[in-house]
Amino acid sequence: MAYGNLEDLIFPESSGDPQAPTKVFSTQDGDATSNAVNATADAPARTLAGATDAPDALSDPQRKKLFIAAVVGVAVALVLLVVFIGAVIANNRDIAESTSKPRTTTEEPETPEVPQPEATPEEEATHEEDPTAEPLRELRANVANCSDVDSVIASLAKYTTAVSDAGDWTDQASNDVSTSLESVGTNCSASFAVELYRSVQSQTFPDAISDHVKSGTWIPRAAPAPSGASEMASFRAPSDNIGCDLSNPNGVTCTIYRYSFTPPQGCELTTSDAGDGLGPLFDTPVDGYLSIDGSGSIGCSSAEVASANVLGYGSSATNGFFACRMDESGVTCWNTITGSTFTLARESAGIQ
Repeated sequence: MAYGNLEDLIFPESSGDPQAPTKVFSTQDGDATSNAVNATADAPARTLAGATDAPDALSDPQRKKLFIAAVVGVAVALVLLVVFIGAVIANNRDIAESTSKPRTTTEEPETPEVPQPEATPEEEATHEEDPTAEPLRELRANVANCSDVDSVIASLAKYTTAVSDAGDWTDQASNDVSTSLESVGTNCSASFAVELYRSVQSQTFPDAISDHVKSGTWIPRAAPAPSGASEMASFRAPSDNIGCDLSNPNGVTCTIYRYSFTPPQGCELTTSDAGDGLGPLFDTPVDGYLSIDGSGSIGCSSAEVASANVLGYGSSATNGFFACRMDESGVTCWNTITGSTFTLARESAGIQ
């Protein structure tokens, strides 16, 4: 059996024999017209046979449309499947790459280094640490400890030597010494400051700071002298009954010659009448004394304070760490560092 085309293969027509396809055209027949007549005559039979074998069968055009739609649908599904699989593979590849590579941040492009000329010996010396820096740190540390006067003296000498070796003494160096010494008075006890003051008196320092270090002006005052006090190394009362000596940097001494209070034990007692109606007065001199460390005493004296300076009543005098005020009743002197005081008067004498 021969087929004329694909359509005859897919949709064969039935003949009297339901198992064999009916030829529409035959190349062996000589008369095409007779074939057409035969085909027309067989049409009722084919229709009847088709109605009997497949009552629900579709027509040939419908079958072709369904077949084409099915083929197209399968093709589209295959294409979509391929696209989907490709997308999944690509996505998995991106995830793998993103997890395997470290995150990078945007960095500024590096600026190429410009070669610098070699430093001259003078410039290298400038970049080196100041040779006085370490001695100054040591001085400040010892001052802050407030425990060892000898260490402060040693570090002070070390620093001043380093400054002198480095060149001329500068205002900055003087300020460094002043600041360090002033911190003694601020952070340490008065007794430590006084002990340091006493120790520096025997030391040698550069002229630029020697007077300042030895003057003790860097020690704060608990009871400073009055602003109008006169600078005096010694003085006497207008009555000549009291004389005071402030020339000793370690203490002040005042002596009263005639008084009515009972003198300290051990004094040789002599009396006389001053003729003022107050009765007999003791003629044994009594001293009042205050030390730079704040200690004091009232005791017997055999010396007379001779001074050409007269301190008027209501006036004050000062020298070093001491100050005194003269009143008609007597004299009061005090240690300006510690504030300790003594009083000598006709009626009484005592330490406060």
